[in-house]
Amino acid sequence: MYVYDICNKTDRALFKKSSEKLKKIQEMKYIKTIEDVDSSLIGEFICRNGNVFIKNDEEVGALYIESEKDIEDLIFE
Repeated sequence: MYVYDICNKTDRALFKKSSEKLKKIQEMKYIKTIEDVDSSLIGEFICRNGNVFIKNDEEVGALYIESEKDIEDLIFE
């Protein structure tokens, strides 16, 4: 699992902005966004035959991307 940090605290506005940026990447296919019982937001994408999640994780207290495959070249252009 690959993890890419976005922010060391949760931020709903930055989550939305980051999700919109991921949607614009041609190789990314947006699936859905859900809100967990603890108010965490989880956006799901598919890229390179693997799942990608952007998480505004209230339990951890951070905003980050988790990916089954290395997508560094896509998100850090």
